[in-house]
Amino acid sequence: MQGLPLIQLDASAWNCLDWHDWFSHFGLRYQPPADALTFNQVNLVFDAVLQGMGVGLGWEAMARERIKSGLIRPVSDFVVRTGQADYLVHDRQNPPSSAAEVFAEWLLEQA
Repeated sequence: MQGLPLIQLDASAWNCLDWHDWFSHFGLRYQPPADALTFNQVNLVFDAVLQGMGVGLGWEAMARERIKSGLIRPVSDFVVRTGQADYLVHDRQNPPSSAAEVFAEWLLEQA
């Protein structure tokens, strides 16, 4: 990745991995340049990667289809397992709608 622009994801509003975290896993310090291309949404990072603007970090679930289709490619085999999870929830007082149940079934099939 040496010499490639690193597209930044402003992680201040997200509990996610950023370049600082990624480099620290290798025992390296990282400080983004003042003029680094920075976005506040991972989809915007992916769009910038697709436009050839640099290298970005993203969640495997969001990158999987783009990688399979050949739109993007991983630059290394390194993967960080954060142990974080997302939850599908509903109001305890009301049962989920039929649409929510269909979505939940689909979601579980994808897992």
